[in-house]
Amino acid sequence: MSSEICITRQPIINNKKELFAYEFLFKGNLEYNMNTKYLIDNIINNPGIEKMKGKSFAFFKCDYDFLISEYSEKLNPEMFVMEILPTVLVDKKAVTAVKELHEKGFKIALDDFDLNKENSALISPIIPCLSFCKLEYQKLKESEIYSKLVDIFHKYKIQVISEGLETMSDFKHSNKVGSDLHQGFFFAKSEAKTTIKMKIDTMGALHVLNRISGNYLDQDLGVLEQEFKKYPDLTVNLLKYLNSAHFGMRTEITSIKHALTMLGISKLKRWLLVLAYDNNKEVSLERSPLLINAMMRASFFGDIAKKLRWSADRAEKAYLMGLISHLDALYETSFENILEQISLDPEISKALLNGEGVMGLLLNIITIIEKGDMENATEALNTLNLTQKDVNECLMAAYTSSLSIV
Repeated sequence: MSSEICITRQPIINNKKELFAYEFLFKGNLEYNMNTKYLIDNIINNPGIEKMKGKSFAFFKCDYDFLISEYSEKLNPEMFVMEILPTVLVDKKAVTAVKELHEKGFKIALDDFDLNKENSALISPIIPCLSFCKLEYQKLKESEIYSKLVDIFHKYKIQVISEGLETMSDFKHSNKVGSDLHQGFFFAKSEAKTTIKMKIDTMGALHVLNRISGNYLDQDLGVLEQEFKKYPDLTVNLLKYLNSAHFGMRTEITSIKHALTMLGISKLKRWLLVLAYDNNKEVSLERSPLLINAMMRASFFGDIAKKLRWSADRAEKAYLMGLISHLDALYETSFENILEQISLDPEISKALLNGEGVMGLLLNIITIIEKGDMENATEALNTLNLTQKDVNECLMAAYTSSLSIV
């Protein structure tokens, strides 16, 4: 593995399971949280970070050197949340720095401090400056003090973020004790429902997506038209979308083929994906972490396929795999149950079900990256003859492209 650093992002969601912010993590051979120079080079001087976060806050961890430095003057207080590490010595310099950052409009987060009597006394001067406090869920979930800590921080009007959640049960428990926000990829894990019932138009959307990923390109719109005719509800939704204010179509649509021509294959795939993920009416699609992450994965897989010089047909399969890779979490079931209702390419099915083949390796790589554990991706990267530089380039592009839902 090279000495390059991988920038990954982990979502922070609210109680409605909507995206609230991203925490940016820096993984590689450097101790990033103790290396101020690296933070400067990769946050302050990296315009891509702002694109990667979209409309959400960007949390990042601050060591002592960065906290008391003047580099924060180059940061946008409306964009960044300063997350003070538990290793930071809260001395007079640190207290002064926090107060100055607060006065400049920065939001400050306290990251998993051990709130014993001594530490509580040390941080008391900065309590009025705090907007967020992070609590390590796995450490506290069985403790009686968990809910008490939440109540204490709420007393000071500080929002509590429970981090390290691994399952939807963790999320429900965190929500129950009063946490305002929740961090981890628990939302992307499926629960144990044994049966599901997809809407007809959802099944149609997934079916057409599968056909597009195979041998159907722009010149095959006649074939796609026949596919749409099998799903009248899907056709109605397409026409409604093309005539909506969002799309701004002014030309009279004369046929399904005409509608597909006006939309184009690229926008058609995105629209079908949005339709497929529109399962939870309580979550705005624009703030859906599952949909945003699925689009990121699709872009990442598509770009990696180009690095690997795969055929256009196989690259489309990889793209589709990314698009649908969170359907199990969306419907809170297994892919075995989902594949009983839709038919997918065998290579994609094997990857989703058992992690088999090179497609399975791609899924393994992105899962490891999302957990911020790049070191364990080495074997999979070597198998595919990919470098960390390849991964970084594709990640940065994917983070940016996933911000536009339709």
